Amino acid sequence: MFRQFWVIGFIVFLFGCGNPRSGKDGRFQVAVLKGPSAISMIKMINEGFSGQGKQSEFRIYNEPDQVKALMIRRQADIVLLPANMAAVLYNKGVSEYVLAAVPVWGSMYLAGTDTSVRSIDDLRGKTVYLMARGATPDIVFRYILQANHIDPEKDIELDYTFNGHFELASAITAGRASMGVISEPFVSLAASKNPDVKALIDLEKVWDRIHADSVPMVQT
Repeated sequence: MFRQFWVIGFIVFLFGCGNPRSGKDGRFQVAVLKGPSAISMIKMINEGFSGQGKQSEFRIYNEPDQVKALMIRRQADIVLLPANMAAVLYNKGVSEYVLAAVPVWGSMYLAGTDTSVRSIDDLRGKTVYLMARGATPDIVFRYILQANHIDPEKDIELDYTFNGHFELASAITAGRASMGVISEPFVSLAASKNPDVKALIDLEKVWDRIHADSVPMVQT
C-alpha cells in the first residue's frame, strides 16, 4: 500500500513508502545530514512528529553516502540528501522514495584565505578544492565556471583530495586548502576557528546573475 506523509510547515526532501523498517519498530525513521539539512529541520528534530500511530526517530549523519546506504537497504522512511544523489538512486531502481520538497536552495560559498579572489574570473590559474567529484557542489561549481567562460579542465585546477564536508572545511581552516566550495554552517565554523578564512564568493548570487533570478539553485 502506498503511504504518504506530509507535515504542514515542515519541508522534507524525500520520504519513503512501503518501507519495512518503520513497520518493525513502529517509528518513522528519519535520516538527516549535518549542515544545512539539519538546520532546516531543527524544530522537527527537537519536537518530533507523529502520524498513523507512529512517532519519529531522527538520526544525523556526517556524509551523504551514509544516507545513501540506508536508502538502498530500505532502512529509512524519510531522508534528506543532495538532489543529484537522489536522482541517481531513483534511476538505479531505488524507487520506493518520492520527492516531497527541497529544503535547501543554495548555501554554497567559495571560502578560503586567498583574498585576491573577488570574482569567478579571478579563479583562472588557481586551485579550488571540492569535496567529491560528481557531488552537488562539483556539478554546480563546474556549471558556474562554464557559464563564466572558464574551462574547468584547462583554466583552473579542481582538487578532490578531501572527501567530505568536514574534511574539506577542516583543511581550509588549517590552511591545507587555500579555498574550497563548502556550505553553511561550515563556512562560519571555519571562520570562527581561523579568522583568515573568508566567504570569498557567494555562489548563489553568481547563479542568480546567470539565470536573472529565474531559476533557484537546488541543493538538498
